[in-house]
This record gives sequence, C-alpha cells and structure tokens, in this order.
Amino acid sequence: MENEFLKAHRLTATLRAVAHPTRRSILRSLSKGEAVVSFLALVTHITPPMLSKHLKVLERAGLIHREVQGHYRFISLRMAPLLEIIDWIETLRASVDARDHRKHPKRRQLS
Repeated sequence: MENEFLKAHRLTATLRAVAHPTRRSILRSLSKGEAVVSFLALVTHITPPMLSKHLKVLERAGLIHREVQGHYRFISLRMAPLLEIIDWIETLRASVDARDHRKHPKRRQLS
C-alpha cells in the first residue's frame, strides 16, 4: 500500500497546480488533445517564459507529459492526478453523506 504521506503530498501538489487560472486554462486546452508549446502560448496570452514556469508546475504535479519531436515540444494532459482529486472529493462526500444520514435519518427518506 502506498505511503499515505506521499499520497497526501501528491494531492497537495496537484491542488496547488490547478489553483492558478492560467494553469487551469492550459489544462482545458490540453483536454482537447496534445499541443505544441507555441500554441499554448497563443491561447493563454502569456509570454513563453511565463508559460514555461506554469508548465514546470504542472509537470512537477504530474499533470502533463512533455515530448520532443524534432524542433517541436508537444505537451499532453495526464489524467491520473486529476482522478486522485476526484477520488478524494468522493471520499469526503461519502463521509458527509454518512454523517448527515446518521444525524437526520428522515431527511434521506424525503429526498
């Protein structure tokens, strides 16, 4: 079983990475398919040096994969870290639902 500390650290890195609107915009663009770095600079309206900084944060969080083909640098989205966020949210939701059901059992029946 994976170390819970490492799992929590990875989740924190992912949440920090997606907290910035520019990085979310990059991820949204990549959700449509892989892209070259120059295209991402155009659609995000930021300078190449700033884009590079954002891509490094996303890469450290495991959210993107970079591949060099000749003179082009392709970036693709990696879903695994996002799925971990979804799992974490679902776990919280299940805990809250169970707590609410114990506190107010009749409320469930009305839904």
